[in-house]
Amino acid sequence: MPNFDQEMKEHTFFQQPHHTPVLCSFLLDKVLPEDNSMIVDCTLGEGGHTEAFLKKGRMVAGFDRDPVILEKARQRLSAFSSQVVFHNANFGNAEEIFRSYHGKYGMVLFDLGISVFHYRESGRGFSINGNEPIDMRLDGEGISASDILNTMSLEELRNIFSLYGEEPKARKAAELIVQRRAENPITNSAELSELLGGLWPRNSRSHPATRCFQALRIAVNKELDCIEPGILSAIKYSRAGTRIAVLSYHSLEDRIVKNVFNRFVPKKIRVNKYRLPADINPQHAFRLFSKKPVIPDETEKSENNASRSAKLRVLICGEGI
Repeated sequence: MPNFDQEMKEHTFFQQPHHTPVLCSFLLDKVLPEDNSMIVDCTLGEGGHTEAFLKKGRMVAGFDRDPVILEKARQRLSAFSSQVVFHNANFGNAEEIFRSYHGKYGMVLFDLGISVFHYRESGRGFSINGNEPIDMRLDGEGISASDILNTMSLEELRNIFSLYGEEPKARKAAELIVQRRAENPITNSAELSELLGGLWPRNSRSHPATRCFQALRIAVNKELDCIEPGILSAIKYSRAGTRIAVLSYHSLEDRIVKNVFNRFVPKKIRVNKYRLPADINPQHAFRLFSKKPVIPDETEKSENNASRSAKLRVLICGEGI
């Protein structure tokens, strides 16, 4: 398990450039409610979006499951200490925290992307270009990526790469891993990246190992499992007019968000089929901010590489929640 206290002491990340928040201007200009309501940032990260909200004079409750990056955000936002409350929490099981803010927040933001910090500075093997122990845990809980690589069967590995990475050559990737680990355990990100480097031609748009690294990260942190319960908790304790905004970065995430939102817009309501929580009335007037997801314009995509695949969906909560 990573020693997160030691990471806080040793990292020089407080001097590193901050991650650029995606669609920040759009969120401020088009989505942020005009009243002075509280904002809940469920994926605080390095604090980019939250800093923008705080500069608007808003109160913010910020969640992050990674205590190291939470500390980074705390230091970055120290000038706004009277406006922000920090929670070391996974939004997927944070219903009690949402309950504590019942009816107080006018906007909830879920930015489902992984911070640049994790790729460049965390030392946990997230990047295909790194040379680090391949851990990938955001909070130090559960099994690591190395555990998965060295203990799961060929078929289990194939399923992970196919389901979470949508990797067409998932079986080939699994076979390469099983063959290599028979000689020595796979414990390093550079080793895995090199091993999977032959899956696709090097002139392809992305590194041949990209999808498999994504799949491992999602599997380790159970990222997809958190999305639905997080959104439902945010809705359950919201007030009329609250905006639930979700930024996703690949089709697996966006599909879940779209399906959850569609439970609440009138033409999609099928109570028995979708089994809405008993304490949420499906007849309330929920509506989508826009029919299609909002995407960054070409200028933002060129200036912020992290925004290239981003999609923003917003649900506006109805009366009588």
